[in-house]
Amino acid sequence: PTTQCSFCIFLVKTLEDLLPKDRSEAAVIKLLEEICHILPSSYRAQCEAVIDKFSKSVLEAIMSYMSGPETCATESKTV
Repeated sequence: PTTQCSFCIFLVKTLEDLLPKDRSEAAVIKLLEEICHILPSSYRAQCEAVIDKFSKSVLEAIMSYMSGPETCATESKTV
């Protein structure tokens, strides 16, 4: 997988670990807004870029309980 794919999977896994079992859209959105500040500073710029580009897809995928690779796959490639 590409670096961006690997980071996306890492980010989704981190989100899943931090979310309560009872996922609400509001909880996911709040965590998406805060996640980049929770991660080590070396990941912040990459995190913000992924969130800016894929936040809607990540939100929908997490609400559907998809796995990291499923969430991070695009139409043109898979991870």
